[in-house]
Amino acid sequence: MIKERPIIFNAEMVIAILARRKTQTRRVLNPQPSIDISGNFVWRGMNFGKDSYGKPKSDTLASQLLSSKTKKVLCPFGKIGDHLWVRETFRKIDGQTQPWIATDYRANYKNGERLGDFLQAKKWTPSIHMPRLASRITLEITGVSIQRLNDISRGYCMAEGCPFPNMADGDNPKDWYRDLWESINGKGSWELNPWVWKIEFKVLEVKP
Repeated sequence: MIKERPIIFNAEMVIAILARRKTQTRRVLNPQPSIDISGNFVWRGMNFGKDSYGKPKSDTLASQLLSSKTKKVLCPFGKIGDHLWVRETFRKIDGQTQPWIATDYRANYKNGERLGDFLQAKKWTPSIHMPRLASRITLEITGVSIQRLNDISRGYCMAEGCPFPNMADGDNPKDWYRDLWESINGKGSWELNPWVWKIEFKVLEVKP
């Protein structure tokens, strides 16, 4: 059975999704996995043991947590095939009653520009308060896995919405992604190198 859940993106990432540049997102795994006194990999009371080299079996974490044998999905965003509806900064247009045609979106204004006296006078509503009917973007999950944040590759940084034209030349897209991560999660959050959910998706619907 397909389930639908909300997910928040800032204006920059909404723009990247609409441009089909962003096909992945990473969210912190909560709580973080730990190593017990015996050196076993543990998460939410589940012991994943050690590999043949005596190291914690972190590489099996995703397959274990997302196994159909568990009869439930532990990733809070869902499993492959589930849908995500995007919450973004918005505002209701005066005089309209239907949310699906009465919404203006912050990401529609490049670099946060507000055009005209009407736009300047109307306050924006934070994305967390967006109701389902006001959402214009629906995504379909195409992949779910778990990794350490700093293990992201240059190519996956491009899939996170990096605006660089070519990942092989010029600035390193990983530097861009580190700055993006810290702008959202706070200074020093990159160095913490947390375990994250890597959620891959495709655009299912964009309402006009």
